[in-house]
Amino acid sequence: MSGNHKWLDKFASSPVKDTSGLNRDIIASYGQFDASLSYERELSNHHSQFRASAFVNDAFHNGGRVIRTLDAGVFWFGEVNVARIWGVEFQYEY
Repeated sequence: MSGNHKWLDKFASSPVKDTSGLNRDIIASYGQFDASLSYERELSNHHSQFRASAFVNDAFHNGGRVIRTLDAGVFWFGEVNVARIWGVEFQYEY
């Protein structure tokens, strides 16, 4: 089992300051928690291994967080981070 927490403080995503006063160039601070759980077993022939894992990325976030902006003249674009991701993985080595 493993877990990881990271924190990003607010930062400017553009070298150009937003002159409108809307702070579109500033990304708010946020935290992210990732976790995984794995099970491994050596199989009867002693040369093969089986592994099953489950994971979650950004466990406490529902999506919609802006992570990057771009000033394109009269337009501002923003890239939104995906919501939490759950998954399982199975591996067999022989």
